[in-house]
This record gives sequence, structure tokens and C-alpha cells, in this order.
Amino acid sequence: MSSINVAIAGNPNSGKTTIFNALTGSRHMVGNYPGVTVEKKEGKVTIDGKKVNFIDLPGTYSLTAYSLEELVARDFIVNEKPDVVVDIIDSSNLERSLYLAVQLMEMHVPLVLAFNMSDLAESRGIEIDTDKMSKLLGIPIVETIGNKEQGLVELKKAILDVAEKRVKSIPSEIKYEKGVENEIDKLVEVIKQSTPAESSLFPRWFAVKLLEHDTEVEKELSGYKNWEEIEAALKVSKENLMKFLKEDSINLIAEGRYGFIKGVLKKAVIHVREDHIIVSDKIDKVLLNNLLGIPIFVGVMYIVFQGVFSWAGPMMDIVEAFFGWLGGVATLVIPEGQIQSLVVDGIIGGVGGVLIFLPQILFLFFFIALLEGSGYMARAAFIMDNLMSKFGLNGKAFVPLLSSFACAIPGIMATRTMESEKGRLVTMLLAPLMSCSARLPVYTLMISAFIPDKKILGGVINAQGFTLFSLYFGGILVAMMMALIFKATILKGESPPLVIELPPYRIPTLKEMFIQMWDRSKHYVTKAGTIILAISIVIWFLFSFPQNPETSVDYDKLRGDKETEFFEETGIKPTVFAEEGSHANAYLPYSEFDAVVKDNELEEGSEEYLAALEILNNKLSEIKEDKPEIFTAITAYRENYLPATSDIYNKEAMEIYSLSYGGKIGKGIEPFFKPLGMDWRLSVAMVASFAAKEVFVASMGTLYALGGEVEAESDTLIESVKKDPLFAGNQGILLAIVVMVFSLLSTPCMATVAVIKQESGSWKWAGFMVFYTLALAWIFCFVIWQGGRLVMGL
Repeated sequence: MSSINVAIAGNPNSGKTTIFNALTGSRHMVGNYPGVTVEKKEGKVTIDGKKVNFIDLPGTYSLTAYSLEELVARDFIVNEKPDVVVDIIDSSNLERSLYLAVQLMEMHVPLVLAFNMSDLAESRGIEIDTDKMSKLLGIPIVETIGNKEQGLVELKKAILDVAEKRVKSIPSEIKYEKGVENEIDKLVEVIKQSTPAESSLFPRWFAVKLLEHDTEVEKELSGYKNWEEIEAALKVSKENLMKFLKEDSINLIAEGRYGFIKGVLKKAVIHVREDHIIVSDKIDKVLLNNLLGIPIFVGVMYIVFQGVFSWAGPMMDIVEAFFGWLGGVATLVIPEGQIQSLVVDGIIGGVGGVLIFLPQILFLFFFIALLEGSGYMARAAFIMDNLMSKFGLNGKAFVPLLSSFACAIPGIMATRTMESEKGRLVTMLLAPLMSCSARLPVYTLMISAFIPDKKILGGVINAQGFTLFSLYFGGILVAMMMALIFKATILKGESPPLVIELPPYRIPTLKEMFIQMWDRSKHYVTKAGTIILAISIVIWFLFSFPQNPETSVDYDKLRGDKETEFFEETGIKPTVFAEEGSHANAYLPYSEFDAVVKDNELEEGSEEYLAALEILNNKLSEIKEDKPEIFTAITAYRENYLPATSDIYNKEAMEIYSLSYGGKIGKGIEPFFKPLGMDWRLSVAMVASFAAKEVFVASMGTLYALGGEVEAESDTLIESVKKDPLFAGNQGILLAIVVMVFSLLSTPCMATVAVIKQESGSWKWAGFMVFYTLALAWIFCFVIWQGGRLVMGL
């Protein structure tokens, strides 16, 4: 056996993924199962010199093909024939967990049971005689505690023993009541006549699945030579069971399995303390309280968003400094010209501008992993059920919507768990309104540039964190409004009540959370290295060509005129202030002041700023007293010459921009965005962000880098936005809000459109989503911009 293939199965919340991560560490790949969008995780490791390939199957309670996850899990076992199947059992909830194990036993697959969370079972007064249970089931059992990585050595040994047949895994046969067994036997005799010899499954398994109304098995058997005979026998068996046992065959099969499980548990499990109060129940009395539940939930969400914004700051500074250094090195190494511009302005300016926000993405996914791993995420759905029912949704919609805060795509895919088709469609249409992680860089850019980092509302809340929280909360409010509209118009219908499992509270391990955090975040990094890299290069090309276009004004002459004007006024050439010598030394106080303000990010009017200004004024007073003519010259240089020449450089850069291919495209689409306060540059960035929302930041990074004739190479993207005349004055914060709201409400990305088409089965709903989100974004931003200008008197 060159390598061993091991499938990891189990119920949701059984600790299956924790065990998988503990077995494989970070050595696994994430993809999709062929032909479907269900996530597939594989990890390759070596155990005792043997290569072992672990496959993490979708979490499922059953192997009857009612959901895509159940179908994918079963098809993998049937078609791929893994050498071993490890079923992760929640030891504190054996009756429910063993139902999946019984179905695996009926498939006669080489099976190992991992009784996970055995410490939790013990704390609840549950004693399990695993040796006795192993004999009763005919399957090796290993006790594990996944989050503490206990029992993994024994589990690995059991896997190798079963795979290499050193230990037998021969599942006990599940016997149903006599009437059911009689009908199974009849069906087996008919099926035997046509079941292919190479089939790895037994005729009995086919018979049981047919009595369970399994449509996928019916579809498979319909291609066999005597399907009509099988179908007729099945019809008779169902009628007989209904006639004599007064029950549908599907219920009789379920009852038989649970009867087998209860018999095993009665012999091998002892409940030491029947009156034991579970710790989770005590916590739920507070967290699920009618009065406290929602305020606590809102508080938890605020802490998450405040943490994302504040705690990631130092890491963002490090990443920003790295890309600044990288750009400097590239400038020195690569000769001046188009290749240097492509690398520094296009690639580093674009991709670097996006990766600067990676620390925030990491923190966001870390918090999501913490909430999921602790068991609070399911409680959040329960808490929100009453509120969401008022908007025509149930709490089951909350999980897909909450998942969409990370990415709309898995959120939309998660709607498969919803029974109501209309409720599923509504949730799919609302998911794009949740602030996905790709929007976070856009928010961060605008908040950092225009929202002060200070306490508000009595010094209790940070303004930046509150703004970020408001954007996420605002998306929820708009989504609820649209839910009411959809439910009252195009998708009328009642929502089914919420039935959801509340897993026990757990303390997830740091390793587990970091693995989940990286699994989800590397998609963001991959996009930076593929989609965003490609679009950054395209943006660079569009705004770099054609080269040396003919401008309407001779800007070199304008700069020369300003230089002559300054010389005639002061008798000094302005260039001497940038050269070594006495004039440069005289201007040094201003240079030092600028450096202090920039390096320390001092805000105008702050105590530190005023202190630096006082030092500057003292030095200038000394120069004025000793050399009044020099003082007059440096004052004119500072207050007149520099602003004037800077304005000429900026006007030249903007005109060259506007004459480029990208500028012409921007001018063409500008009329759509102009009523929202956006110019042609922002218009181009917004359209480009349809590929992926992070592209907006990459586009702006490239645009500002290309237009960086005046000190722009030393400016961060945030500083460049602050200095942009478009964002000048009071309208700066207003335009920043417009940019954030448009990013919040418009279509997240092209991939979201494709997934909605796939999940709804129609381009109609995908197209409708694009139309309504775009219309919604435009209307909201029009009201904000025009209304804001009216109120501010702009």
C-alpha cells in the first residue's frame, strides 16, 4: 500500500475539523469537490513511515441524500473507497452521533470511531465502557479530546491497524423489526439479480436505502437491467409496511437504527449523575436571556470590530513600512523608465496597497474562528431569530448572513441548509449587503484618512471603531429593510420556525483558531497575487499610456515663470533652498517641523503640534532678527512659491492622467458617479472594484503613485487621499462616507454573481442582485452627498 486514504466523517459541532487540523496541522489544501462548491480539505502526512492522505468530509448528521453535503460525503465513500473512514463521535451526545456511525456500518466500510470530547462527557456524569461498546459494534474505538490533542497517537495507530488489516473492523449487522426485515429480504433477492459484481456495496444496503426513499439510489438503480422489477417490488414493500405496521418505511428504518443505538448504549454507558446541570446551560441563562441576549450580542460585535481596527494597527504599520522599503529598493535597483514605473507604481503600489490591510483580515477571521469554536455563533442565530422573524426571516438565515461578513460566497452557499426555497432566495439576495472582508480595506483607508482617532460619546467609544461598527450594522439594517420589501413583493411566503443545535461551550485552541484564520485569509493573499496583481498592471497601463501627450498648457514655462517671479521679488533663486548651503540651512527649521509632524502623525491643533509650532516660530524669530532679508525669502518660498509650483505639478499630472486611455474611460463613466461627488478617477476605481472590492484600494494606490510628482513617493496611500483636492475641506469626510456606503451596498464582486447563478439555478436572480444593489448604492449615496452638501452649505 503506497499511501493510505482516510476519510474524516462526523456531525457538525462534533470536533471533526479540530481533529482533522490536529492530525494534519497546516499541511493541508483547501479546494472543492468535483462539480460542486462544497469545500474539500485534504492533508498529507507521514505516520510511522506510511504516507497518509486525510480528507475532511462535509459535516453531516446522515448519509441519506437530502442535502448536497450528505450526497458529497456518501459519494466520496462509495466512489473513492477510502482505506479507512474515521467517524468523529460527540461523546456527550452519543445517541445522535451514533446515527451516522450506524449508516457507515451498514455500508461495510473499514471504520474507526473517535469518541471525541470525552472530557465533556465525563463532566456531565457519562461513563462509557469503550471496550464493551467496541465489541458490540465490531469497530475499534479511540477516546480523544481534540482541542487538547489527546488520544491522537492512539487514533493514528488504530487507523494504520485497520488500513493494514492488523485489527479487524467488521461492523455488527443492524437488525430491524421482523416485518421490516422480511421486506428487506424480498428486495435483496430482486436486487441481487442486477447489482454489478464490481459494486463495493451490498444488496442489503441498496434495499435499506430504497425503503428510505433515497432518490439518488433510485436514480442509480434505474440504469440496471431489471429496474422495473425492483421498482414494483419496492412499491409492494412500502404498501405492506404501511398496511401492517401503520408507518411509512422511512420512519421504520430510522426507528430501527435508533433502537439498535439505544440497545448498545444501555449495555455500555452509565449516567452517574442524572440531575447534573450542564455548565453550558448556566451560561445560556445569561447569554440567551430575553433582556440581555441582544445587548450582549451587540457588545460582542462592537468588541470584534473595534479589535479589528485598533489591534491590527501596529502590524499594518510594519507591512506598510516593508512595502515602502521594497519600493525604495526597486527604485534604486531598476533603471528609471517604464519598467521601474510598472514595478514600483503598478505592482508594489497596487498589490502593496491591498496587502497592507492583511492584518485586519487576519484579526477578523481570528474572531470569527473564536466565535465559532466557542459555540457562541449558534447562540447568535438563536438570539436573532425573534428579531429576524419580524422581517420575514428566521434565525437559520442568520448563519449564512453572518458568514457573509467574511465572504459572501460561502454565505450564499450556506443557504442550502434552509428548507424554504423562497427564504433561501431572499437570504441569497441579502448576503451581498453584509460587509465582507474585501470591503474592509476600503473602509480602513477612508476611516484612517478622515475619522479622527479619538474618544466620543462621553469618552467611552472610539470614533474610528464606532464608524466601522456602524458600517457593518448599517448593512444589516438595509438588508432587513430589503427583506421586508422582498417578502411583501417578489418572494411572498411564511418562514419556517428555527430548529438549531446549540453545541456546548468550548475553549478552542490557539492552534485550531490560527489554522482556520489562515485557511480563510490565504484566499485574500491569493487574490492579491492574481486578480489584484493583474488589475493593478492593467490600471498602470491605462494611466501610463500614451506617453508624453500634448497638454493644453506649457507647464515647464509656468514653473519657469514662477521661478523668475520669485527671483525678481527676493533676488534669490528658489533652487538654492533645496541645495546645500546657507539658504538651505536657513530653511532647515521648516524642514525639521515638517518631519516632526509627519513622523509623529501630529494633528493640527493638538498639544504636540502646537509645541512643535512654537519651536519653529522661535527659530524663525531668531532668523528674522539676524537676517531679515533671508527671513523674507524663506517666508515667500514657503508660503508662495512651494504651493504655487505644487499646484502646477498637480494640474499637469491630472491633465496627463485625463489624456491617458484610463482617463478617457473615466471621463466616459464619470456622469454616472458625478451626482455622488466622485470624479473620473474614483469612477474608474469603483468600476474596477467589481472584480474584487479590494481592487478599489489597489487602483487608488496605483493612481496616486503614478501621479506622485510632488513628494508622493514618500506619502502613504492614506496621506495621499488626505492631500487630494477632491477630498479637501468639509466635503472630504462627506465624500469618504459616500465611498464607503457605495462599497457597502454595491455588488461585492464578479464571483458573487456567479455563485448566486449557480445556487439559484438562474441568471435572472444573479442579474437582479446586481441591478438592485447598484440602484440601492446609487440612491443612498445620492441622498448622502446632495443632502450633506445642502446641510453643510457647500
